[in-house]
Amino acid sequence: MAETDPVFPLDSEKVYYSMDELTLDTEEGPKTLRVGAWLNFDPVRIHRMIVREKTMQVDQFEVYNPLMSKLRRADQQYYKQFMGLGLTIDFPGYTSEILARIPFENDPISFYKWWRKGKHE
Repeated sequence: MAETDPVFPLDSEKVYYSMDELTLDTEEGPKTLRVGAWLNFDPVRIHRMIVREKTMQVDQFEVYNPLMSKLRRADQQYYKQFMGLGLTIDFPGYTSEILARIPFENDPISFYKWWRKGKHE
């Protein structure tokens, strides 16, 4: 980043949209990108800032929904851990994918056996 490049620090009071500029520290130093580009560059970091640290507010439709889609593809392990029982799974006995919570609550023993066999991967 050049000396004359504008810096857009994180504002925890602002609601960010995909075209808003944001400067974050990276391994290469401060980097300024549009929020939409940050979703591609580091979706896990952006998600943590929104959900865990609660230091960033974003528009649900323009930023958060695309973020969840990109997160699923970028880091499946993190996505599964975050979603927990809200993850959709292909469980035996159901005609389509369902929330993991349904078989977990209705038939926990079968769910546990299915999970231990690694069918969820």
